Amino acid sequence: MPVVEPFAISEPLSSMGRVNLNVRLAPFGYAKDSTTGRSYIERNTGLHAVLKGMKQFIASNGTYESGHGEKPLQDHYTGDGGDTINTEFRFDIDPTLTIEKAITPRFDVGGNGFFKSATEICDVDLLISDKDALGNANVFTDPSVGALRAAWAADPTNIAKRAAFWQANSMTGDNARERPYAMIYPRLTTKSNVYTVHVWSQSVLKNPNSNTDEWTKFDENRDRITGEYRGSTTIERYLDPNDPALVPASGGAPYDAVDTNAKGLDPYYRFRILSSKRFTMQ
Repeated sequence: MPVVEPFAISEPLSSMGRVNLNVRLAPFGYAKDSTTGRSYIERNTGLHAVLKGMKQFIASNGTYESGHGEKPLQDHYTGDGGDTINTEFRFDIDPTLTIEKAITPRFDVGGNGFFKSATEICDVDLLISDKDALGNANVFTDPSVGALRAAWAADPTNIAKRAAFWQANSMTGDNARERPYAMIYPRLTTKSNVYTVHVWSQSVLKNPNSNTDEWTKFDENRDRITGEYRGSTTIERYLDPNDPALVPASGGAPYDAVDTNAKGLDPYYRFRILSSKRFTMQ
């Protein structure tokens, strides 16, 4: 019986399945429409998928039992007059607001231009949505927190507004504030290794009677198109951990990234075609 080696779920330095944090495509993505102010080419659909469903734990100052009651998803009796307070502590992160207000400004003039490492997502403010999953307005224990959230969302670059929001929610532990980043970071990359290349190529035949200076040009009236190919090819760039250049078979010293004289890994990357498809014209 033939034996087939299973596909490795995770390979060294592989970014397959991860979303590239650099959503603005260079160079055309850095040009903007003069009317709308939006970039011409941005691929932020993947970021929407990463941020969708992410929640931030928030416990406002004065929250009953500091948000650690036995039934945190139900209303609690305050002990003062029998009133109840809202016990919603996990609020949706707004993907659209976070991308437009906190992520894409990094590419503009005055920003970093691009993300060098996926760890830089930890420097980005995750802006809270003003509505819950059902479309209802978020209700904070302290009504003033809603106003602080709106002020912060309107100007994420204002450090004072961010500080004011979290000072009003100082019962939120650092581990709770950092938890969304722990979920988001593994899903991101800044160095994609899988590309789909779309091709439209033609073979041409020059007119034998063309002048010498015309052989570098295509004349639609005199030259002919003899063939055409349209299709797409998915290519993966990868590292082979058993590459002799990294692990010499002769027993030499293997590649050591810590070595001050070590070269970058770029010369050791290989390419393989994952799929190829030809488009047929009907």
